[in-house]
Amino acid sequence: MIADLLESSNKTESLANLLRKQIDQGVYLNGVLPREMDISRNFKVSRVTVRRALDILENDGLIDRVKRKGTLIKGAPGSIGFSNIIGVIMPNQEHYYMPLRASVEQALETRELFSVSVAPCEKKPPPTEYCRRIQSLLTSPIAGIIYHGHGYFRYPYLNNECSIPSVALECFDAEGEPPGGGVFVDFSRVIELALEHFAGLGRKRICCLINKPAQLIDASESHIRNHPVGQFRKGFIRTVKRLKLERLVEWHDIRGNDASKHIDFYRGILARKDHPTAIFCETDHLCIQLMNIARELGLRVPEDVAFIGMRNTPWCVENDIKISSVCLNTDEMAEKAVAMLSGEIPMGVKTIKPSLIVRESCGAEHK
Repeated sequence: MIADLLESSNKTESLANLLRKQIDQGVYLNGVLPREMDISRNFKVSRVTVRRALDILENDGLIDRVKRKGTLIKGAPGSIGFSNIIGVIMPNQEHYYMPLRASVEQALETRELFSVSVAPCEKKPPPTEYCRRIQSLLTSPIAGIIYHGHGYFRYPYLNNECSIPSVALECFDAEGEPPGGGVFVDFSRVIELALEHFAGLGRKRICCLINKPAQLIDASESHIRNHPVGQFRKGFIRTVKRLKLERLVEWHDIRGNDASKHIDFYRGILARKDHPTAIFCETDHLCIQLMNIARELGLRVPEDVAFIGMRNTPWCVENDIKISSVCLNTDEMAEKAVAMLSGEIPMGVKTIKPSLIVRESCGAEHK
C-alpha cells in the first residue's frame, strides 16, 4: 500500500484514494483520522501532500476539519459529536486512585458523557486477554481515551496508528511525549511543599522515603524525567539548596511501598539516637505504617516525629492521628482532561500544582 503510494506520480491523489478506501473499509472506527503529522509519518509523504489530500476529501464531503477536535469523518458513529462514550483506563486500587476516578466521572457527567473502564496491566509483557480488552476498547465507537500514565511503558497501546484523541493523567510512565494530551502533577512541587513545611516547623533532621520502581534502574533519562521519582529528586535538590538544608536532610530510595517488606530498615531509622524528627512518605499508606512503628518505639507523633504523606486519600482522616498529606488536586486534573477531549481547551500538556493539607501528624512545632 505504502509502496504503491511512493511509486505514484501523483502522491496527493493516491493518498486521498488510499484514505478514502480506509474510510470505506471502516478502519477508523472512532470516526477521527490521524493527525497530519502522523499520516505524513505513516505513509512517508510530506505534510503538504497530506494537507492537499485532505482538501480533496473535504471537497468530496467525506470529512470535516474541526478546530481542536481534528479531522472528523462525516456521519461516523464514533466521531466526537456522534459518540458520548469515553474510554477510561485507570488503576482500581480504591484508596489510592478512588479520588481521581471519582473526579473523572464527575467531569464526564457534567458534560453528559459516559465512561467504559478498563484497569491497566501491572505485568510486562501484558497478558493476551488484557491486550484483547484494550484493543476491543480502542476499536469501539468511543470519542476519546482518558488513561492514567502509570505503567504505560508496559503496553504503549496508543501507537502512531491510533487516531483516538487521548489524555494521560497524573504522569507519563514512559520515555518521550504522550501520544495525545496530558494533565500532569508537578511532583517536584510535592517534595518542595513537604520540605518547606518541615523547615518551617523547625525540624532539624528530615527524611524522605521514596519508592523507586524497578523499571527506572536502567531507564532512559527521558523516562526518569517523566516519572514522579525523577521529579521528586529534582524538587528535593532544588529545595535543599534554596533552604540550605544540606546537613538536615536524608533521602532513601525504597523498592515497594509495603513497610512489612522493609520493617527492619524502617525500625532502624526510627530507633536511632539521632532519628529523623520529620518524615515524608510517598504514600499515605506508608505514612500510617511508619507512624505505627514510631509509636511502638515510644516516639510521639508529631512531637518527636512529624509525618507528611501524599495523595490525601481517605486513610488520612480515617487514621486515629489525622495525616497531613500533599493533595494532587484530582478535581482540577480531571476537569482539564475532559475539557481537552470535549474541545473546550486546546489539546496539549497541562501541569497541576499540588497543595499541602495540614493535619495532626505534623501540626506541632518541634521542641
